[in-house]
Amino acid sequence: MNRPEPLPEVLADASKARAEWLAAATRIARPVLENVAQQRLREVMPCETPAPSRAGFAPLEAFARTLAGIAPWLECERPEPWTGWARAGLAAISDPASPDYVGDLPPPQPLVDIAYLALALLRAPDALWHGLDGVVRDRIVALLEGVRTIQPLANNWLLFSAAIEACLQHFGRPSRQERVLAALGAHASVPRRWHLW
Repeated sequence: MNRPEPLPEVLADASKARAEWLAAATRIARPVLENVAQQRLREVMPCETPAPSRAGFAPLEAFARTLAGIAPWLECERPEPWTGWARAGLAAISDPASPDYVGDLPPPQPLVDIAYLALALLRAPDALWHGLDGVVRDRIVALLEGVRTIQPLANNWLLFSAAIEACLQHFGRPSRQERVLAALGAHASVPRRWHLW
């Protein structure tokens, strides 16, 4: 069955919506990616939190969650300088000599945000993972494996743990499948209280 050609006004609306989304992404994501690429995110990022102990995690949260959100766009379009910033950011957060290094953050919060990093890599393997040199890949794997010592809470954190293992497996690294199976089993056994259909 042939689809009808889109109407010009529909295309115009889609083009306008895309421009608005790109403008929003630029306003939100650019400061994070550009600064982490220059290894100065921790230095310049404002942090407004009532819990001072959370301030140390804010740069990782900002970078990992931003990257997870824009990863499909990076994978589909490889926009520059965005892709370059993202790769440089991955290098910065995984380098122990970088001021933006995240491998020394205290548990348990890094489990969550390293999982967002894993999701970004899974969503944009060509734009992100395959564009990294071997040294940076090994350092990223060390970050992923490093949070294995954190016991996930018995809630959605099980899925964060599973996402990390799925990422390791996807990129040919040893994974702990029992963590994936535990997460899936725990969530499959939850009674369905709400039906959306």
